[in-house]
Amino acid sequence: MARPIKEGLDYFPLDTDIIHDIKIRKIMRSNGPQSIAVLLDLLGNIYGDHGYYMQWDDDVRFLVADDVGISEAAVDELVSKAIQVDFFDEKLFKKYSILTSKGIQKRYQKASKRKSGFCIQKPYNLIVNVHINPPSR
Repeated sequence: MARPIKEGLDYFPLDTDIIHDIKIRKIMRSNGPQSIAVLLDLLGNIYGDHGYYMQWDDDVRFLVADDVGISEAAVDELVSKAIQVDFFDEKLFKKYSILTSKGIQKRYQKASKRKSGFCIQKPYNLIVNVHINPPSR
C-alpha cells in the first residue's frame, strides 16, 4: 500500500529579520516576548499540516498553549492581535475558522512548485495565478 502524499511541507522559510517586521513588533508589544514562540508554533502547524492554512479550534488552541507553556486565553489574545495587524487574514478566519495569509500562501506556492498535486483550495485562495482545486469533502 502506497503512503499518502503529504500535503504540507517538511520545512518552511523564515526571514532572518522576522523580529523587525512591523506586524511581529506590534504583536510582541501587545502580547509579550513569548509571542515569537506562539507564532513559530502556529506557522509550523500551518506549513506542516496543510501547507498554507490551519483549522482553528479549541483543540488547536489547547495544543499551542501546551506547546509554548502559556494559557489558552493568551493564545487567543495573540491570534486576535495577529488578525488585527493582518498577520493572518481576517475574512477567512471569520468565514472558515482558518489561519492563513497571502504571505503564507505565496511561500507555500513557491515551496510546492516541485510537489505533485500542489493546490490551494478555491475558497481559501488569497493569491492569483495559482493552481486551484475545490475543497475536499
